[in-house]
Parts: sequence; structure tokens; C-alpha cells
Amino acid sequence: MDSRFDIRPYRKSDEEGIVRLLKLVFNGWPHLDIPCTALDHWRWKYESDHVRSPYVSVAVADGEIVGCHHSIPFRVKIGDSVQLCTSSFDYAVHPDFRKMGISTKMGIDLSLNWRRRDGVYLDYHITGNPILIKSFSKSKPRFPYKIINLVWIGDLEKQLRAMPVENPWKVRLGFKTLKLVNKIRKTFTPSHNGDRDIEIVEIDEFDVRIDGFWAEISEFYNFIVARNRDFLNWRYCDPRGGEFIVKEAVDDGAVLGYVVVYINSFRRDYPIGYIVDLLSLPDRSDIAEALVIEALSYFADNGVNVVNFQVVEGHPNQRILENNGFLDSRIEINMFYNPINADEALMELDRSSPDRVHISWGDHDVLPVTIPKYS
Repeated sequence: MDSRFDIRPYRKSDEEGIVRLLKLVFNGWPHLDIPCTALDHWRWKYESDHVRSPYVSVAVADGEIVGCHHSIPFRVKIGDSVQLCTSSFDYAVHPDFRKMGISTKMGIDLSLNWRRRDGVYLDYHITGNPILIKSFSKSKPRFPYKIINLVWIGDLEKQLRAMPVENPWKVRLGFKTLKLVNKIRKTFTPSHNGDRDIEIVEIDEFDVRIDGFWAEISEFYNFIVARNRDFLNWRYCDPRGGEFIVKEAVDDGAVLGYVVVYINSFRRDYPIGYIVDLLSLPDRSDIAEALVIEALSYFADNGVNVVNFQVVEGHPNQRILENNGFLDSRIEINMFYNPINADEALMELDRSSPDRVHISWGDHDVLPVTIPKYS
């Protein structure tokens, strides 16, 4: 133990101190316009029945929380089997206690040892922190597929006024060029017309039919967070996590796919739209397109000027969204992972192809309210 601070597992009653630290470090955590307090959001995230046993460590100095490290266990289908994995969220150290080794002690001395003890296959996480990106690039493998953020912009000038950038003329030129490329591409792309009508309905929660959909769709993927009923209802249907809108595509009572959309109005002057998750039967591209069109209609009805969608580059959904006006935002998505009990983790992932890898904003806990350049 360092004489200046103590690293230990989270204890009940630490949560208020943790939330104070997160608000300080991240300037208003969790940056979501949620219908509850930040403390209630934390409890949803780390104390819900679905989460069960999160890995939370803290650093304490003079009775105050000065550091915290959170990981949530998830079931992830990797290759042919479903594995216990973790994703690291909400990693923070008080500015007055940085460069003292707190991050390492919380993340390795406790959290990593817990994961090894419990047989966690691998830990994965996304970060935009330049310091962590530099550190992780030296010590951890990057996810072996490029993750991109596609963006739809209604009025580019409105976007540039809301989020000024250097050399806006370059953005205007790049935007027009990419739109032209997509227009030409769409001309030579066959329309995704299904042979049956697709009914799209808004739901308040996923019912037992989604487990049948998951069982069917999981066979097509080599990397995907297990999207059973418990996970989806925890992630998208509890307002403490965000007031998501969920729409299902159904036919004769069977679920064919779903889309999750969200408007983050934390920045009141310029709300940001997200297609948080999009999943449909791979052999029915018309379903994915119908869900994308439904999502864009929702955003248009609510006056949203910019919409984001995260996907592995080369996944069929990329082309579908590009055909509906989305462009590559050129945002670099930095995803790293640590193969804890998985010597062949890299081999399992490398054996796949982009169409068999599902990554979405819903797999993470970050929905940014400031967007980098679109050029």
C-alpha cells in the first residue's frame, strides 16, 4: 500500500464518491440526457441483475475516492463458442493523483487478477484518451478489424456552425466529393427489395422471441456480444441507461431484425443522433435497409441534423448505410483487447471476415456529444 493512497475493491457506499470523481474527471459524466441522476445511472450500469458481478476497484486517499476502474462481464461469441469476456468502462484518476501508478494498480493488481481468477477469456475496450492510446498501443493488441463511424449530415453548414473546424473549405470539398461517390455507387447497386412486406413495430421491451432470433443470427457471426433477451432489455429498455427507441422488423410473429436509435441532447444546442445498434438476418438485406430508412425517418421527425453509426469496415451494413446517404466520418475508433485466458484469441479473430464481426455503439458506453472532423 502506498502511504498516499490505498487501492482496494469497491465497497457498498463507495458509489457516491465514485460518481463525484467521474463528474469531475469527465466534466459532467455521463454526458447523457437521462431521466435520472448520475448516481442512478451508475447503479443501473454496475448493480443491475443482468450485470451481477462487475469488477470495480478504487483508489482512496484521506477517505475520498481518487481513482476508479470498472469492468463489466459480457458473454461474447468468438469463433464457435460463447466466452466470458469483460469490457472496461469509466476509468478515472483525480488530476491531483496522476502519474503515481494508480491506473496500473487498479487495472492490473486487482482487476486483471480477478479476471484471471474467474476464467475471463479476454477484456476489450474503446478509448479516445491520447495517453491511454499511446500506452495500449505498446502493450495490447488492437482489434484486428478497422472500426469506422459513418455519419449522415442533413445540413453541412449547420454542422460547421455547431462544431467549427480548421480549414472548413476542405470539409466542404470532401463532403461534396464523398456524396458524389456514394451517389454514383448507389446507381450501380441493386435495390434491396424483399419478396414480402416487412412490418416494423416500436417496442418497450424484447420478449422471448428475441432469443430465437439470437439463436439463429449467432450462427452467422464469429465475434458478437451475446444479444439475448436479458442483455438487450438491460442495455436498451431501462431508461436509466438512456431513453432509446427500439424498433423490430417482424413477419408472421418472427423477429427478423431490430434497430436501436438515440438522440443525445446533453448538448442542448445541437442534439446528436445515433443508430446505436442494427442487426438483421444476413440473407435479408432488405430488412436492414428498411430499418435504416425507419431510423432516418425518426431523426428527421425530431429535427436531428447529424446521425452516427459504428460498424466494422467491409460489413454489408456499411454499403446499405452509404446507399442511404451516410459517409465515412474519418473518426478513428481505437479498440484494444487483452487475451487474458485465451492464447488463441488472436487466431480466433483473425480467422473471421468483416461480414461476420458485429460491433456497434451499443457494445460500449460512450455516445460522444462532440464530433471530430468529417473530412
